[in-house]
Amino acid sequence: HFPKNNLTNLYVKQIIDSLHIDVIGLQEIESNSYFNNLLDSLGDNWNGFRSGGINSGWGELSYIINTSNIEVVSNPYTILNDNSYYFSYRDPYVLEILYNNENLVLINIHYKCCDGHEDRRLQASLILHEYINLNYNNSKVIVLGDFNDMLTDAENNIFSPFLSDMNNFYFTDFPIANSSNEFWSFPSWPSHLDHILITNELFNYVVDTQTVLVDWSLIGGLSAYDTYV
Repeated sequence: HFPKNNLTNLYVKQIIDSLHIDVIGLQEIESNSYFNNLLDSLGDNWNGFRSGGINSGWGELSYIINTSNIEVVSNPYTILNDNSYYFSYRDPYVLEILYNNENLVLINIHYKCCDGHEDRRLQASLILHEYINLNYNNSKVIVLGDFNDMLTDAENNIFSPFLSDMNNFYFTDFPIANSSNEFWSFPSWPSHLDHILITNELFNYVVDTQTVLVDWSLIGGLSAYDTYV
């Protein structure tokens, strides 16, 4: 949830400044004013977008973009609005950008959480898989965000629409999901619920996917991260 307290923006700015970031996809951004304050603190070469209205207190999907390296082709937009229930009323948020003369489509998602909602997450995957194939068939697509489920479940895997179509889709963080939980996105649980999915137009572009352990650089470690970020 953003922000957690009045020091959240300070810590987030320090993290962003310490990394060479072009685009950040965010979830659970509850305060539009805090989000705008963060953008202002980052400087003139940063831009951001948050889904939902300016008065929304809902945990919205958002983007932060370094405009020194990224050209925003058009303002972000939501898709699959008629299927909001399956996406936990957080409609996928699309950002089209130009990077190194390549057009990219980013889809920020936040699936429904918790045990007992696997069918809902599976339906979200089925719907999203079909939508990408129909609407972005020849585009370089990156789906990123909090999928709230494990890639490696042997049974009832909610990612089956994508995993059964590996000629067209690939989770770039699959090696992380199969490695030590030290590098999982939610190591204190432990679980690895945040993923990056790409379409085959990008298969030859992937160099590496990492979990950035920013808590290692904070005094207090993961506890400080959980408190402030």
